[in-house]
Amino acid sequence: MTAKKFITTIKQIPVGQGGFLIGQIEDEHSRIFTYAFDCGSINREHFEQGLKMCSLQKIDILFVSHLDVYHVSGIDALAAQVQIDMVVLPCL
Repeated sequence: MTAKKFITTIKQIPVGQGGFLIGQIEDEHSRIFTYAFDCGSINREHFEQGLKMCSLQKIDILFVSHLDVYHVSGIDALAAQVQIDMVVLPCL
């Protein structure tokens, strides 16, 4: 039995006071699974500058840790630029 190989990358996007992390997992068949964790900043301009660094077409899952403005304020801008297949929210 041969071990499966996966390539993982994680990138913390600079958005000022806030959070926006993007990770990707690529399997041995070059299929890529993309996830994001939080998506916001206190300063909208800083977030939009960070968003310009993303060249994504699709995010498979966006995880939101909690609903403070610096974690969710960029979801609308991200969704306008990138297809988001699923959003996971915290239990309220």
